[in-house]
Amino acid sequence: DWPDGEHRVDFSTCLFQQDGKRVEHPKGVTKLLRFQRGLSVRWTYEWRMLQWQRELILHWKRPAATLRYGVRWAKQGQRTGPLPESVTMHLHPMIALRDFHSLLRRDEAGAIDVDVNDDVVNVRRAGHSITLRCADAAWTPTDQWWYDLYYPADAERGQGDHEDVYVPGRFDVPLEPGVDADVTLTAALGDEPVEPDVEGAARKAHLQPIIDHLSKGCSEADKGSSLPRLFAIASDDFVVDRPIRGERLSTILAGYPWFADWGRDTFIALPGLLLETGRFDEAKATLRVFGDSIKDGLVPNRFDDYDESAAHYNTVDASLWYVQAAMRYVDATGDEATWNDWLADACCSIVDAYIAGTDNDIAMTGDGLVTAGSRDTQLTWMDAAVDTGDGRVVFTPRHGKAVEINALWYAALADLAERFKESRADVARHYDKIAARMKRSFPKRFWDDAIEGCFEH
Repeated sequence: DWPDGEHRVDFSTCLFQQDGKRVEHPKGVTKLLRFQRGLSVRWTYEWRMLQWQRELILHWKRPAATLRYGVRWAKQGQRTGPLPESVTMHLHPMIALRDFHSLLRRDEAGAIDVDVNDDVVNVRRAGHSITLRCADAAWTPTDQWWYDLYYPADAERGQGDHEDVYVPGRFDVPLEPGVDADVTLTAALGDEPVEPDVEGAARKAHLQPIIDHLSKGCSEADKGSSLPRLFAIASDDFVVDRPIRGERLSTILAGYPWFADWGRDTFIALPGLLLETGRFDEAKATLRVFGDSIKDGLVPNRFDDYDESAAHYNTVDASLWYVQAAMRYVDATGDEATWNDWLADACCSIVDAYIAGTDNDIAMTGDGLVTAGSRDTQLTWMDAAVDTGDGRVVFTPRHGKAVEINALWYAALADLAERFKESRADVARHYDKIAARMKRSFPKRFWDDAIEGCFEH
């Protein structure tokens, strides 16, 4: 039954801490029936004769999102009491408007401007702006702050884990009791509203060729399953566009929520994310993004989060993973034109620089092995470091000759030598001689008979 008189039902929850214990408020989570994730994410809540849904749809290749709220009533024969006289949905946007590496505090927030034009609300803070729109809703300003929201995942990582968020107001949407309804709210970075994208049509069209390609490799039993679709969605989440020198090109994010595109992660992942999924043009574009930025034989470790033209080169293995990905690309596509035009030269520039010696003390030694770095650098995948007031601390220094770097180095030499046998015979012989020397040196340096495995250094 619906309770007599005015009643408020909460379908959301924030997490706080009190006396070291987690506190949930409001208690919307107690009504959560299920959570679903696909192209969108959806929460379904249930309370008495009412079912309430929140669905989040990210717009494809746009800094915007649609939130769709669905209200579903129990059918007349399933109701155990009368309907309420009136119902209003209140939507309270909680806003931080901050860089993703930081957290917001009320006393550091500065001025926040809120402009309202009918059902469009624009909020600006510290050079950031978001535009909200909820059709057929009335806006009620509140100018509220919620303090000390607690983020347990950040706490586990030892990061800042409390934040204040701003609630400029609420959208009030009148509903007809007993009548199912859908309400959409759009949020877009910038000063212009966007149209709702409740079906995710653009991304669906983009994903379909990927699904079709993955289905070709499936068994007959799996072709009719959801596996190709799930793999297509999961892999696509990491492939993004990056502006480089005024041009938008594809690249791969190393991970969420913080990592941008890192060289080693990109080229380890490229064969699986782009080649196995048939995204050959994007694979070539990704190789080009990093290939155009090779400097003295080094592929960028990462691009800067804020300056699209800036690159950081503190890595020894990203360049070698680039060579592997480049050759896998040609194997998968047969694109000899791209290989001959610029990709082979990019690979050779890497190998030749390592032979001659390049930045970060990366160089081939007399035994054919590669050494790299110093006690103050972190060039391998174990790259944790911190700048303190007394200098730089590298937690896992692995300078010198690292086993996985030299395994990649041997693979680059041997594979390129084989590929260049016909087209660049002199280069092939040169690389082949170094690979042969290295084949003798590697087991002497790294093999441990006692454990029947390799030393790390």
